[in-house]
Amino acid sequence: MANDRLNSDERGTRRLWEAFVSGHDAALDELPAAIRASWLRSRACGVDPRLSRAPLATSESEPPRSSVPWHAVLDPAFQLLAAALVEPHQVVMVADRSGRAVRVHQGSVALDRARELNIVPGADWSEAAVGCTALGACLHDGVPVRAGWCENYCLSWHDWAAQAVPLHDPLTRTVLGAINISGLREALHPAVLDLALHAGEAIERAIAERDWRLRARVLERFQRQAAKHAHDACLAVDRRGCLIVFNDAAARRYGLDAAHIGVALADLPRLAEDFGAQPADDDGFQLRPRTSERVVNTAIETDGVRGALFTVPAAGRAARAANPWRTRYRFVHLRGENAVFKHTLDMAARLAPTPLPLLLHGETGTGKELLAHAIHAASERADGPFVAVNCGAIPQELIASELFGYEKGAFTGANRHGQQGKFEQADGGTIFLDEVTETSAALQVALLRVIQDGEVVPIGADRARPINVRIMSATNRDPEQAMNEGVLRRDLYYRLSGAVLVLPPLRARRDDIALLARHFCAESGRDLDLDAAALAVLEGYDWPGNLRELHAVIRSAAMLATEARIGVEDLPAKLRGTTPASEAARPAPAQGLKAAEAAAVERAMRDCQGNVSAAAALLGISRSSLYRKLNQYGLARDWIWR
Repeated sequence: MANDRLNSDERGTRRLWEAFVSGHDAALDELPAAIRASWLRSRACGVDPRLSRAPLATSESEPPRSSVPWHAVLDPAFQLLAAALVEPHQVVMVADRSGRAVRVHQGSVALDRARELNIVPGADWSEAAVGCTALGACLHDGVPVRAGWCENYCLSWHDWAAQAVPLHDPLTRTVLGAINISGLREALHPAVLDLALHAGEAIERAIAERDWRLRARVLERFQRQAAKHAHDACLAVDRRGCLIVFNDAAARRYGLDAAHIGVALADLPRLAEDFGAQPADDDGFQLRPRTSERVVNTAIETDGVRGALFTVPAAGRAARAANPWRTRYRFVHLRGENAVFKHTLDMAARLAPTPLPLLLHGETGTGKELLAHAIHAASERADGPFVAVNCGAIPQELIASELFGYEKGAFTGANRHGQQGKFEQADGGTIFLDEVTETSAALQVALLRVIQDGEVVPIGADRARPINVRIMSATNRDPEQAMNEGVLRRDLYYRLSGAVLVLPPLRARRDDIALLARHFCAESGRDLDLDAAALAVLEGYDWPGNLRELHAVIRSAAMLATEARIGVEDLPAKLRGTTPASEAARPAPAQGLKAAEAAAVERAMRDCQGNVSAAAALLGISRSSLYRKLNQYGLARDWIWR
């Protein structure tokens, strides 16, 4: 009978096996070439022919990580194959290139015996671990292999017959894994091999289609990057670490031409030296180059596989290329001789090189973002990005997608390619969260998790992405009061405030007003100074809008001045009626905060002759906030249409 394993051929194979494991190699030529070679390799590896079960490489619940990237294309074909092979004595297994089981389907009759032998996900069925099997020989030779009964090297597998077909990388033809179909005590029908071959072809086609999708995305990103960096060397690689495309600057720098397309970076000496490139894994699903500090590496992911885009700055352009989110200010730009202000700057300079998260507290317009720029520029992350986000200016329903990003199709109206969030854009650098107390309670919980775990989950994504970001935040509200009012979570505050830096308001820095005013005069582009009377007026004003308001006043006065000096007459009317500082510091009559704010809004509009932009700048608020206050206090009809 066809399924009688004790026919004369099998008895002959059994005698050969017994002699071989006893140390005698006679008559091995009677074996198929693939089986003979596999027996010899098995003995050379020291496999015990009395092995009772395959070792576990990983747990059943955690298939090997090296296989994970191709599960998405494997599953549909595997499910069809398992459904087609309904014989209860059969087992269908897919293994990765190292022989570790990735997917297993056991028939009802074979189930107990399969589990006894560890024919389960995560088991190591490599030739080096379990000796000759159809699967092990197939992975070694890269061709279909049949092994029946005593052709298996270990005695415990002698009640199985199997056929295995390899899975190849569609481009390189590297062996990625294999499909193995086994029968317990029963021979396999010849059609089983055809089914396995068709399933393998379907998996390889799916891998090829995904590769083309990744290639298209890499090329699209390359075109955008190369357009911005025409003078820098730009090149892109696929998931195997092989060169896809490069610009003229890269061709000149590395001596590249069309013949180098498809060659691995590790095989191009000049590129390997500059990038510290390592060969990708044989299955090609992970690209892990070690780039030097001056190389910008942008990972591009599609369907779980990654390519990469590299930019090498041209000489003299390293800062621009390496840091698209550049800092604009240094400590030297923060001017002032006031003792309290200088103490804050001294603390900031000492904290800058540390990894501590910092919370900057100060009234609107005191220069919190400028200080954050300076701290980043003095830190070890200075070459990384500095990404500033005004949490109060972004609608709360959008801020999560702005900070964490989203996958393609995550919601209606989303960018069809998805969008990288600000946290990922700040990877390797600093993110500055301005007005952090204006965020919702739900977002504060999400921020807390990002800080604790060091990873973000974009909207619509099914896995977290690790980030390496220093967080600086700022608020114009008293943090203790914000916590008492329930506006700021205490646990988030403690995470954000590794140290707190307080910027004093300008009215507490009256000794700096003359220095700052003259600096703003110089910035106007006109050779101007301030006369003594005008300077006295500036020093007597309380500056509710702080530095921002002083800058706006000097800029306006510089444009209006007809002489070489700014006089009192060039200052806004509200300043010309300024009372002495001691008198201004007295509490106003009990008219209430709302009444005082309404008066301030009306006075700003009057001083700016109805110019909303100028009045908003004078008050240190946005145009939209000013419109809201004009409506709130019934002043809109008096000023909006003027």
